Amino acid sequence: PKGNTHDVKGFGIGLYYTKKIIEKHDGTILLVANAKNTVFKITLPYE
Repeated sequence: PKGNTHDVKGFGIGLYYTKKIIEKHDGTILLVANAKNTVFKITLPYE
Protein backbone atom coordinates (compact mmCIF):
# COMPACT_ATOMS: atom_id res chain seq x y z
CA PRO A 1 0.00 0.00 0.00
CA LYS A 2 1.05 3.55 -0.64
CA GLY A 3 2.79 5.06 2.38
CA ASN A 4 3.87 1.71 3.81
CA THR A 5 7.51 2.22 4.79
CA HIS A 6 8.20 -1.15 6.41
CA ASP A 7 8.36 -4.72 5.16
CA VAL A 8 4.99 -5.86 6.54
CA LYS A 9 2.08 -6.72 4.30
CA GLY A 10 -1.40 -5.40 5.04
CA PHE A 11 -3.26 -2.16 5.40
CA GLY A 12 -2.79 -1.53 9.12
CA ILE A 13 -6.51 -1.56 9.93
CA GLY A 14 -6.64 -4.87 11.83
CA LEU A 15 -6.06 -3.31 15.24
CA TYR A 16 -8.74 -0.69 14.56
CA TYR A 17 -11.35 -3.36 13.86
CA THR A 18 -10.14 -5.48 16.77
CA LYS A 19 -10.67 -2.52 19.11
CA LYS A 20 -14.14 -1.84 17.71
CA ILE A 21 -15.22 -5.48 18.16
CA ILE A 22 -13.87 -5.61 21.72
CA GLU A 23 -15.66 -2.37 22.62
CA LYS A 24 -18.95 -3.68 21.13
CA HIS A 25 -18.67 -6.52 23.68
CA ASP A 26 -18.06 -4.03 26.53
CA GLY A 27 -14.40 -4.98 26.72
CA THR A 28 -11.14 -3.07 26.71
CA ILE A 29 -7.78 -3.33 24.99
CA LEU A 30 -4.59 -2.04 26.59
CA LEU A 31 -1.16 -1.59 25.03
CA VAL A 32 1.99 -2.02 27.12
CA ALA A 33 5.28 -1.51 25.28
CA ASN A 34 8.94 -1.26 26.15
CA ALA A 35 12.22 -1.55 24.27
CA LYS A 36 12.01 -5.35 24.01
CA ASN A 37 8.36 -6.19 23.44
CA THR A 38 4.78 -5.05 22.99
CA VAL A 39 1.83 -6.62 24.79
CA PHE A 40 -1.85 -6.14 24.00
CA LYS A 41 -4.09 -7.00 26.96
CA ILE A 42 -7.70 -7.71 26.01
CA THR A 43 -10.34 -7.87 28.73
CA LEU A 44 -13.89 -9.08 28.05
CA PRO A 45 -16.75 -9.45 30.51
CA TYR A 46 -17.61 -12.97 31.62
CA GLU A 47 -21.23 -13.91 32.22
